[in-house]
Amino acid sequence: MAGGISTDWYLIKAQRILNENGKYAAVVMMTMLVSEHLGMPEFSSVYSKHTYSDRYKLGLLVLKEVMDKSFDDFVEDMPCIKGVMEAGGIDRPPDASTLRKFRDRVNVHLFDAAVRETARHICGSSVILAVDSTGFSMSSASRHFVKRLTQMGMRRYAVKDYAKTTLAVDTGTFAVLSCDVRTTNISDHRLFRPAVTGAMLTGIDISAVCADKGYDGEGTHECAKELLGEDVETVIPVRELIKYRSGKTPRGKHRKKMAAMFNKAIYNRRSIVETVNSMLKRKMGDVVYGKKPLTVAKEIKLVVLAHNLRIIMDVFMSKRRIS
Repeated sequence: MAGGISTDWYLIKAQRILNENGKYAAVVMMTMLVSEHLGMPEFSSVYSKHTYSDRYKLGLLVLKEVMDKSFDDFVEDMPCIKGVMEAGGIDRPPDASTLRKFRDRVNVHLFDAAVRETARHICGSSVILAVDSTGFSMSSASRHFVKRLTQMGMRRYAVKDYAKTTLAVDTGTFAVLSCDVRTTNISDHRLFRPAVTGAMLTGIDISAVCADKGYDGEGTHECAKELLGEDVETVIPVRELIKYRSGKTPRGKHRKKMAAMFNKAIYNRRSIVETVNSMLKRKMGDVVYGKKPLTVAKEIKLVVLAHNLRIIMDVFMSKRRIS
């Protein structure tokens, strides 16, 4: 997993941060480092009190997702977390409303840029991309409560749907290159283009793309060839043929190629994206509490950013244990 990690100034500085501070403080400081590298201003206004920098507040938002806590519980626990207060040079934690308002104010594209920035320092020069969608619950209702509502015919009125999240993952390092979030029901193949386009913005060479049957379609293959070039291999299994169709072969030259020459070795790596989906939900929760679609997207992208930072820290912590 560590094979793709590059050894540049960014990661050397991150290793020093991890050695000198606890892992939670390292999350905050590494997020601040990423935001500084992206050109994020330290303060959004010259008229602000300049007590908590925007970079520091972004780091706290990422740490909150890592710890899977509510805003109030996180702020209450902050003084007890080693190195976190010192990272921002403060003597008292910010109010929970301060972090909420900052999350609502910051541009969602900053989270996308931060995810891409961390992916650049994790992945190698070329990757095999796996694309898949998962769902984050927009309700904290228990399974029993949902079951009873379903029996009463009231589920659709009391329980919100899932936020559909499409990830583009490097199968070699488990890093997420792009994340697309939708709060409406939409078919998988329509989310293929934004996922691959986001991964392309990292500047990393994509040698092949694999996905499950939900993305099967001639248009999906053509989209990949259009975006990545004719030499890129797309591995998507063909759905079972419709029984009432007269022909016995799928339509479209790319789908016919999949039926005739399916690259099983590359497709077997698609399971990595399922592993990443599980990692996100097990370690940082599968429920989002935002009310607006934009807030939901920000929450999930913070979780993805925290995941990439965890990969960097895990690599350096394993090196430290070996040494």
